[in-house]
Amino acid sequence: MVQGKAEVQAPSAAPTMLTEGAGRRYTAADRATGKDVPYDQRRFPMDMPDRVVRYSTTPRPGSSGAEHLTGVTVRRGGRERTYAVGELIGVQLIHFKNLLKNGKFIATVTDGPDPALSGGSRTALLEEDTNINTGVINPGGSQIPLTSDPVMNDPEDPKKLNTPGMGIRFKRPVVNDAGPDIVLFDFQPVIQPEYGDPFHVSPLHFDPGLHSHSVTRFDLGTFSPEAQVIAGFRLNTFEKPVSCLSQLRTTPFRGTNFTVTSKLLAVGIDLSDLGYPPGAAVDGMFIQDALDDGNQVDPVFIAGLPPLENK
Repeated sequence: MVQGKAEVQAPSAAPTMLTEGAGRRYTAADRATGKDVPYDQRRFPMDMPDRVVRYSTTPRPGSSGAEHLTGVTVRRGGRERTYAVGELIGVQLIHFKNLLKNGKFIATVTDGPDPALSGGSRTALLEEDTNINTGVINPGGSQIPLTSDPVMNDPEDPKKLNTPGMGIRFKRPVVNDAGPDIVLFDFQPVIQPEYGDPFHVSPLHFDPGLHSHSVTRFDLGTFSPEAQVIAGFRLNTFEKPVSCLSQLRTTPFRGTNFTVTSKLLAVGIDLSDLGYPPGAAVDGMFIQDALDDGNQVDPVFIAGLPPLENK
């Protein structure tokens, strides 16, 4: 194409020159000549959508797999911006519930010890480190997104059961700006759905105008050239279902090294999709798996993006 013109040609047909605003459709019935069709700008967007574009990592020593996240590039307001991990807004895990029997709720590095046995915290695997082979995985979920505040008691009140899923609070409020405001990273075995496991994102508190938002595909899926193979990790199975955060911290588990090749997926979340107005400062969110199949979302890194005025 040169200066707004394109020459198109169906098999065994004379070429046709298309100029700006023109369109032509070829079918089996008129493959030789085709038919003029109106140009629909909505079907042919000129700009790339705002999304996670790529990320950077460092490998595990002696391994070809990625281990630590070092940065992420996100398209926001039509422009690519790159952030080092240190610029991102971290999270604190404030709730967790999944009633899967023998569920796998904690991922550590291969042969990694239980942090709780050495004076550490299991939640730090999501809150504190940049290791993408660790996280708090398989949060509970619901096929129907939340329409009211999640219940997050610790310990759980048997008269008012906790909401399945995970609640996070940002270490400082995240401002709703142009494009994605939050990034979520997930490890996905290559034998599972290529676009990642769908999940719902909800406000911690449903003020008027706010609603849940369902993420049905990641920006970087397993077939994305930018999605990197990660180093090995260990899946830890709890002895009993976990219904609150204190149980996640203390319930005994046993671990098994996971050997299926897995990739690091990424998706950006726009707070506008939850109904927040521009400039709103948001202190947290609630995440639920969509329970569309037997797989569940596996968060290994979640962070807020700084306001655009700071970049």
